[in-house]
Amino acid sequence: MSSRIHSFNLAALSLLAGLALVLPAQSRAVVAPVQQYSVSPNPAPADKAFTLYLSGAGTGCGTTFTRESVTVVGKRIDLSYVANSVVYTTPPEVQDSASTGKADIVCPVYDQPANPNIMMPMPIFSQPTYNMPALKAGAYEVWVTQMSECMYAAKPCLIAPQAVSAGTLTVQPAGAITYSITPTTANAGKDFELSLLSYQFTCGTVFSNLATDVVGNVITLSFLDRETASICPAIYKAYGPTYKMTALKAGTYKVMAYRLPACYPCKMLGETVEAGTLTVGPAVARVGWFLKEGETLAGKPFTMNLLNNALGNCGTSFSHKSVTADAAGIYASFLVEHQQVECLVDLHPYGPSFEMAALKAGAYPVYVTELLACQVTAPYCAVKIAPALSDTLIVSQTLSVMLSELRAHSPKVDMIGSRAAFILPQGIGGIWKTELLTLSGRRLSASSFAGEGGGRAEIELGGALEKGVYLLRLQAPDGETHMLPVVRKD
Repeated sequence: MSSRIHSFNLAALSLLAGLALVLPAQSRAVVAPVQQYSVSPNPAPADKAFTLYLSGAGTGCGTTFTRESVTVVGKRIDLSYVANSVVYTTPPEVQDSASTGKADIVCPVYDQPANPNIMMPMPIFSQPTYNMPALKAGAYEVWVTQMSECMYAAKPCLIAPQAVSAGTLTVQPAGAITYSITPTTANAGKDFELSLLSYQFTCGTVFSNLATDVVGNVITLSFLDRETASICPAIYKAYGPTYKMTALKAGTYKVMAYRLPACYPCKMLGETVEAGTLTVGPAVARVGWFLKEGETLAGKPFTMNLLNNALGNCGTSFSHKSVTADAAGIYASFLVEHQQVECLVDLHPYGPSFEMAALKAGAYPVYVTELLACQVTAPYCAVKIAPALSDTLIVSQTLSVMLSELRAHSPKVDMIGSRAAFILPQGIGGIWKTELLTLSGRRLSASSFAGEGGGRAEIELGGALEKGVYLLRLQAPDGETHMLPVVRKD
C-alpha cells in the first residue's frame, strides 16, 4: 500500500512537538531547537559579490528552502530561511532489494532506486543559498535563524526564533589568477588550436567542461579545473587547457577566461579574467627560399631540403647543384629548369635537396644562389650573382653548447622577466614572426607582432625560462630569417 504523505513546515512541526510550551501572546513563545551550521566557501573573496551556501539545515528526505534572507551589519552576517519537507503520516513504503535481500526505504520525493549497499537511499539535499554583497576583507560572525512560514502570515504565529552561530566567515583578497594564450595569431578562415595557460596551474591540474563562445570580437574560453595527487617536477611552467577553435574572420579578438566554480554545477558564478589578444589575419605565403627542416643533430650526416612557394614539382628540376659549408654558413647554388609536361597535381612548395656532411653544433646561415643558364651552358655570360641569405640551420647537441661567436655577431636580446626585448634588423615594416627554440630544435613558443625594421620590439616568451641558451628565430615581413641567441643567466 502506498504511503500517505503531507507537506508541513518544519518549524511548524517543532511548534506542534512542543505544543505544551505554546502560551498566550503575553506569556511566552516557542524557542526553535539549536542546529549545527557551517557556510561555504570559507574563506570567501573580498570586494566582489559571491554566493554563500549554508550547510546543516537539511532535516530529511525532500527538504526544500524558501525565504532565504541575508543582512550584513558591521562584522556580523545574519542569515535566515524557511525549511519545508515531506512528512509521513504512515510508515514509508518498504520494498525488498533484489541484490541484498534487505528492506530498503524508498524516498517518495526523488523516487530513486535504493543503494544496494545500505538500507537507506541517499537523496541529494538542497541547501539554503544566499547572494552575498561585496564584503571588505576581515572576519565576520555568521548567525543563522530558522524561520516559520506562519510568521509571514497576516496574523503571525507566536514563535520566537533563535539565532544560532554558524562560526566565522573569513573574507580575504582572492589570489589573482593571470593567464596567457598561445598562439597569439591565427590565419583567417582556418581551424586552429588555442591554449590557455597560467602559472597557477600545475602538471597535476585536470581540465574538463571546455567550451568556447565567440560573440563579436570577444572569445570566452570556459573550463573547470581540479587538482590531482600528481607529483610535479620543480619546473616553473605554465599549464592549461587547449581548445579546438573553428575558423574566425580576420580581426583582433579579446580573449576572456571563464573559470567555473569548484562546486560546479552549483549556482555559484565563476570568475572571468582577460587572458590576452588574438590577432587573426590572412595567411601570407613565405617568400623566397627556406629550409624544409630548420634543425638537425650535430655529428651526423643529413639531407638539406630547400623549398620555394613559387615552384611546384610539375616539370621542375634542378641541375648543377653545389653546396659548401664552413663556420660562416652554408652556401648552395643550382639551376632551376622547367619542362612543358602535363601533370595531374602540381605540389607547392618545391625545391632541391643536398646531401650534407656532419656539422658541429651551432647556427648556420644558409645562402642560396639561383644560377642563370648562361652561367653553366654556352654561350656563357660573365654575370656574378651575390648569394642571398635565405634561412638559418640549427645544428644542436646539448644545452651546454655556448654559442659565444654567434652571440658576439648577433643583436642583443635583453630578458625582462618572461619577455624578450631586442632591436629589429633593418628592413621593411609589417608583421614579424618569432619562434623560441631550444638548441635541440624543440619549439617552446611562437608569436607575431607588427614592427618597423630597425625599431625596438618586445615579445612574451610564454613564461620565465630556465637557465641556459635558447634561439629566437625571427622572420621578417619580406621572408628573411634571422637567428638571435637568448641567454638566461639568472
